[in-house]
Amino acid sequence: MSKDIVDVLRYDLLPYIDNTVKVKSVVSDVDTYTLVLCSIKWLKVGRLITIGSYEFQVISINYLTNEVVVNIPNPLAVIKKHDIGTIIRPTFIHGTKYTANIEWLKSIQFDLNIGLPLIWLYESINESVNEQFSPFESEPNLRLFFLDYIDLTGDSLVNENGNPDENFQIRKQGVKPMLSLSDSFLDTVDSSYKVKRLSSSNRNTFSIFANENSKNGATIYERILDANLGGVEIRPTLSVYKGVECC
Repeated sequence: MSKDIVDVLRYDLLPYIDNTVKVKSVVSDVDTYTLVLCSIKWLKVGRLITIGSYEFQVISINYLTNEVVVNIPNPLAVIKKHDIGTIIRPTFIHGTKYTANIEWLKSIQFDLNIGLPLIWLYESINESVNEQFSPFESEPNLRLFFLDYIDLTGDSLVNENGNPDENFQIRKQGVKPMLSLSDSFLDTVDSSYKVKRLSSSNRNTFSIFANENSKNGATIYERILDANLGGVEIRPTLSVYKGVECC
């Protein structure tokens, strides 16, 4: 029986995205730890790093040095050099704009804290089906969006010196972490025994995931999904290996 590419993504690829972060060094303060991580991945301010049985909330991130400041939730919550933590896994949806939007918001009960970051497989999907004796079953052309929340209020749009820096700050919230998540997805594809990536994929970035229109001299953004999002789109073509079936 032919494999559904949605199932391949849902069961064979996305659960294997590496959501661990490794602590290179740690400095403790009165009520915070300053960590240097090997990779920040798609961490954002306000999100949690789970180490052992404790959850540490991210207070600030320095993307140049990979320094992350977290709170200390409990006097017994100790972080050591070489500790491995886990960060939130992305939510997966698929469908057209209309169906994906409705199903996503219903599935998370309209709580963006548990529904982001988001990986959206846009449908419909074009696939070429290979000949009988090919080791590959099909070659689907995918359109994937990696999206996260962006705060468009004034306080979030200034730099460390308090000066306006709107577009850069917006990209730091959405595009930057989603570049890392999309790279992690492609790493998972490249290490999989179920699929093979045929070629490099085109990539688009969205500071604001919306359609931009001008009206009466003003720029109006029409959101594509019902949240303020930013992120990355990739369009890889995969080859799906045939499964071994028993007669």
